[in-house]
Amino acid sequence: MLSLVQIRHLLFTGIIFQVLFMNPLSAQSLTHCNCGTDSTGKRLYGFCDSLRTKMIIPCQYDSTFAFSNGMARVMKAGKSGYADQSGKLVIPIQFEKAGDFSDGLAFVKKNGKCYYINKTGANPFKSTFFCPAAPAIANASESLVRMLRSQEAEAYKMARFSEGMAIVADSATKKTGFINVKGQLVIPATFIYAQPFREGISFVRVSPAEAPKAINKKGELLFPLTENQLPLPDGFKNGFARIMEKPLAGSRNLDIYNYVDRAGKPLLAAPVRSAELFNGNFAVITESNGEMALINRRGQKAFPETYHYLEPSPIKGIYYYNREKGRGYGLIDTNGNTCTKVGYEYFTRLNDSVLLCKEWGTSLYNLLSIHSGALLGFTHFTNYGWRISGKKPILSLTGTSLLGERTLLEFDPATGKFLKDGKEWPVKDNYYLAVNTQNTGKTEEPGIFSYQNPHFSLKFSRGMELFRDSADGQVYRNSTFYFAIRKARFSGSADDYLDNMNEQLNARGKYARVERTSVYLGSTRATGLRAVEQKQAGSQPGVLYYIPVDRKIIDPGKGFIYLFYGNYFATDETLTNDVLSSILRSFTLK
Repeated sequence: MLSLVQIRHLLFTGIIFQVLFMNPLSAQSLTHCNCGTDSTGKRLYGFCDSLRTKMIIPCQYDSTFAFSNGMARVMKAGKSGYADQSGKLVIPIQFEKAGDFSDGLAFVKKNGKCYYINKTGANPFKSTFFCPAAPAIANASESLVRMLRSQEAEAYKMARFSEGMAIVADSATKKTGFINVKGQLVIPATFIYAQPFREGISFVRVSPAEAPKAINKKGELLFPLTENQLPLPDGFKNGFARIMEKPLAGSRNLDIYNYVDRAGKPLLAAPVRSAELFNGNFAVITESNGEMALINRRGQKAFPETYHYLEPSPIKGIYYYNREKGRGYGLIDTNGNTCTKVGYEYFTRLNDSVLLCKEWGTSLYNLLSIHSGALLGFTHFTNYGWRISGKKPILSLTGTSLLGERTLLEFDPATGKFLKDGKEWPVKDNYYLAVNTQNTGKTEEPGIFSYQNPHFSLKFSRGMELFRDSADGQVYRNSTFYFAIRKARFSGSADDYLDNMNEQLNARGKYARVERTSVYLGSTRATGLRAVEQKQAGSQPGVLYYIPVDRKIIDPGKGFIYLFYGNYFATDETLTNDVLSSILRSFTLK
């Protein structure tokens, strides 16, 4: 029975190729999906458009894989072939093993022989290569056999070209070298270990006793690592490669990760518990205490605060964060400015500044702007889908308003505009939009500041902005106060509208009381409604305001009325009526 050390040596010396953790190529317009099961209970797969709005390639395969170089691997009865984006099976299902296309070539095995094929299925090199194979180990456990088979399958899938070079093994020596896209052996097979080229550099190892070294595409030495350093499989990205340092014998030290630059110089003064790949000019590390921090290309912290969780979002320069496990995630930028409070999950990028997400612990969807926080208020959106308008994807959100009305709202990611009945819905007329106040300062106690949009402005005080979560004591710099202007269809007077709304709100049974209230909205004394939600155990009730904005813009003749909406949730807030009154008094209609 082989030891784990011996097994590991076999896996990394060419008897089975090293698993190459290569980044997928650019996303294509189709994505693989399943259609449930057939009459025999077998699950079938095909391809949908990227938004999963319709089936493009019918479900007819046992397995499908992502498109790469315009080709997707498909499987039936344990064998593989390739389909193009029209759905045509351009290379028949015939291969016992197969990998994905890269640089117009894919590594396959047929009738026990391994070779590369082009997009016509032909072998352009007219030659075969050593086939990766799991070693036969007597009395191997079931879990070990599964691991070795998985490694073997991964080797075929990942034995692909990277930057015009591919790793191949010599059938006699089992050592590896590199071929180019012409099939020429440009770096001799002298390595027991080799990584794919990344940014023109590969890490290789000549013997177990020799430390790994970095080479260029001519096979020339760039720099050696030390005998205590091991490169991680992903290689160079944005000018840095991750390495792992061996802990001292008998040491339980977990801080073993660092980076090296293109000259082999370590980036950090001391190793850390984990080091993520650089995302542009920044990378996330985990320090000895388990807290995560953001560093720049000089190895310095981008900002002093650390977090329980920190990870790049799909939007450049924006990261997900939270301060403790659970309660969801918020958005933060590379200067440490929190774009939103914590409380969201399942993010989907819509454009360069907006993400679709689900509110933590609920079935409600919202749109988050990296500039102004949550965009949607006053309506509970519980479902979303996509439709195609021309060639543009349009996001459709459906839900229920506070008045119990069934609501449909659409968002065009390309323009960042909301749509109603296919036409642009201006911010002023869109009662779904809300202001989620935020602070871009770095102190825990911001001063008074203002919010402005093209239609109205408000001034917020420190009491409005800062609050402490009653459940975990966490201090937030983003509030959950929402303000908007609603354009509502109504042919009567403002008083008639308020009477009608009063009846509807009372009929819902959600509010402990609904009452007329008189407040200053700007410099005008205005009459509106104040609705107080039913108190729930362990929390204070939320309060909502409905106030006609200005009688000058109320136009019963045209059948519309404008209302100022404002709400706050007393569960986690420290807002007083005096503070809210000062905010309403600061209202200016443009």
